Amino acid sequence: MSEKHNSIWRELVRRYQRVEKTFPSAAELERQIEAVQPEPLTENEIDAIVHAVSSGESHASEPEPLFDWLADVDTSSVEEGVLQLNRNKGDSDEEIKKRMDEFRKKALEEHDDDENDLESD
Repeated sequence: MSEKHNSIWRELVRRYQRVEKTFPSAAELERQIEAVQPEPLTENEIDAIVHAVSSGESHASEPEPLFDWLADVDTSSVEEGVLQLNRNKGDSDEEIKKRMDEFRKKALEEHDDDENDLESD
């Protein structure tokens, strides 16, 4: 192995030992690595590679998260609460504040007019 690979292995062993508080042998680590099954590429990853090679462009990309492990979850019991927590109150919009103030003034004026009509009767 090259020095680069050796330094990577030493770093992995150091991290493993810190977490596990044990000192596995190199043979043990090799067995664990060999036991890991490689994941096949997705169709999107294959298409991206083919496109990059054929166009001569190479773009670094983030791997797409896999949600296969998630089971179907029924969220209907919490949907209303989530909507209430995340609703847009319009407090940060100046135009909405101005319009709400106008509506309040108009409503107060109408209320005052109604009270004056009742008093004059």
